[in-house]
Amino acid sequence: MLNVYPIQLVVVTVSNQEASVATLITNNHSPLTTITAQPGAIVIRGAQGKQISVYTLDGRRIKEWSMVNGQSSITIPVSAGVYAVKVDRQTVNLTVK
Repeated sequence: MLNVYPIQLVVVTVSNQEASVATLITNNHSPLTTITAQPGAIVIRGAQGKQISVYTLDGRRIKEWSMVNGQSSITIPVSAGVYAVKVDRQTVNLTVK
């Protein structure tokens, strides 16, 4: 059986700075996972118990992390650029300015 995971991408403008927010909806039993691109960082919230990997566009993994239960968020400092963020088996691309 094929599982379909909807991904909602919302672009929000705050104080003349654009922030990308990706919300991963896994199922009705887990909390929402949000991945936010902020100037110089990627912030991931709600990914307790999930495996997180961050890749550059050339496929180089720059961060791998397992969020433990009780850990509410992780902030990953990065240079400006486009990154692929994988949470378990779902991947989104974000632009960090």
